Parts: sequence; C-alpha cells; structure tokens
Amino acid sequence: MSTDPRVRAWVEVNSSALRQNFECVRNIVGPGIGILPVVKADGYGLGLTELVRALEPFAPWGYGIETVGEGRKIRLLGVKRPVLLLAPIPPGEVEAAIDSGLRIGISSIDALER
Repeated sequence: MSTDPRVRAWVEVNSSALRQNFECVRNIVGPGIGILPVVKADGYGLGLTELVRALEPFAPWGYGIETVGEGRKIRLLGVKRPVLLLAPIPPGEVEAAIDSGLRIGISSIDALER
C-alpha cells in the first residue's frame, strides 16, 4: 500500500490562478467595492495560510472565517484588515474573539446580549 497521500485524492492550489480570479472579480465589481474572500474550513481544504498569503498583496477588504481559531491564525500571519466570523460563536469564545480583533456576526438575540 502506498504512503503517498495523493494516491487517494489531493488538491493543488495555483496561487497565480487564485490571484487572477480575484482580479477578475475586482474588475467586474469595480475598484470601490470591498471583496471578502471566505477562507473558512481551512480555505475549504485548500489551506487557509496559503490562500491568505496569496491574496493579501491584493488588499481584499477582509476575510470571512468560521472559528476563532481561524481568526487567530490569520492574525498570526500579520493581517490587520477585518476578519469576520460568519458562524455563530460559542459563548466561551467571545472574549478570545474580541482580544484577537475579530468582527463577530450577530445571528440571534442571545449572541447580541453576549
């Protein structure tokens, strides 16, 4: 049996194609519109770090994430732009999200009160 993980399935991210796609979207929506790449779930399996590093030179408005851990990871890369939590945040993670400078999406009255 092979130990090569690509025997079953794999994805290779072409940073050049990713940047081209970003520029294509920017050309369609115009320069004054903020673009929020959603990089949750480890960049949908493509690698959050790789995607953010590839897109950061193009100055997106911010990044969309699902967990506080993903937000921390983006902050550790040195990203200062908005990082928006798109999923409900567990009550115990509100303070960590605030400390990391994440923007918390409000999806319920309970979340608003927290």
